[in-house]
Amino acid sequence: MLRYIQFILFFVISISCNSQELVQIASYKQVELKLPSTWNFKSQEIESDFAYQISCWEKGGSNSFVFQWIETEMNMEEYLETMKESLKEQITHKNAIFTDNKADNFQNNKTLYSTFVGELLDFKFSGKLIVFNNNGRTFLIMHQGDDEFYKVQTADKIISTLKVGFLRETAQSEIPKTWTLFEIENIGQLAIPPSLELRDDNSFTALAADIIYDSYVTHKKIKMTKSQLVFQPKGSNELDKEAFSKYSRILINYNKGEYGDFYKWNEKYEFTNSEYKELDEYFKDEVVTPMTLMNIKLINWYPLEFGNVNGLSYIKISFTRQMANNPIVKVIGYKFFNTDEAVEITLSYRLSESEIWEADFSKVINTFSFKTKK
Repeated sequence: MLRYIQFILFFVISISCNSQELVQIASYKQVELKLPSTWNFKSQEIESDFAYQISCWEKGGSNSFVFQWIETEMNMEEYLETMKESLKEQITHKNAIFTDNKADNFQNNKTLYSTFVGELLDFKFSGKLIVFNNNGRTFLIMHQGDDEFYKVQTADKIISTLKVGFLRETAQSEIPKTWTLFEIENIGQLAIPPSLELRDDNSFTALAADIIYDSYVTHKKIKMTKSQLVFQPKGSNELDKEAFSKYSRILINYNKGEYGDFYKWNEKYEFTNSEYKELDEYFKDEVVTPMTLMNIKLINWYPLEFGNVNGLSYIKISFTRQMANNPIVKVIGYKFFNTDEAVEITLSYRLSESEIWEADFSKVINTFSFKTKK
């Protein structure tokens, strides 16, 4: 990581900016920002398939702006401290003074930042380091300049134009205030809407005694004593008649294996057409075989999909089914893998009750994350 930080310094030390309007667009790999017309910029891959950077500077000045992202998630505190130490090792910043790290927010992402001041050959400068994690990546924003640079807020203006195609809202920011965030011990977390409740069945789950409340969302810590958790319409535990008149389920299945049994959490799924068809047929057969034994017929099977949420890759299956003459049920399953463990989240509801469940169920998957990525 030190190599990447030093690479940034090469540009930061030798570059700069002014107060003109932002009219020039710098773009690279789904990242876009605006700059004054007098600025130069350089986009580059620092390490193949791992680290990327856009460096921006004003011709002949002393002000600069850098945006970098690394294709792995790092500890923000350690990363920021490493950045500081690397800067101090440079002759240009050996006398720079850094503030303690402070928490902040950037586009709904929790950040850590540190400001600094320094002097080189009678030139006084100041700057700021900002780091944050998102979607399985670590991001860096670094800017530095003279008094005029900050007086006209050029750095803030550039930051306000920053668009990153692969940024996504953090899971916490997507949880409505009325929902409950369930932290599943040693596995991960998932938020559930108030229309559902955890099935009160000792054969499946045990609720922990401590319930944590904060200003944003209710938390409940739970432990999986068996391989499945079941969420059902609220009131079902009390045998409420209205609850039983509806049908919906969120099932969480957990499987523990050996290291290497499953894909990595951020696996890039790439299959040939024949491999895709084979995989699609495999999952279809995995669904249809047990349904046939229970006299449940498949109505529609939708093509296998691949996606990513909170930096986690998933395989998505979806279909509709029907038991005898009962209402048709829509089923959507997400398969997540984490090297030696697998989690499947299955959401199902009657098509005739879509207006009750569909909107909330489409948000649930965006709140899932593993506790530890392996």
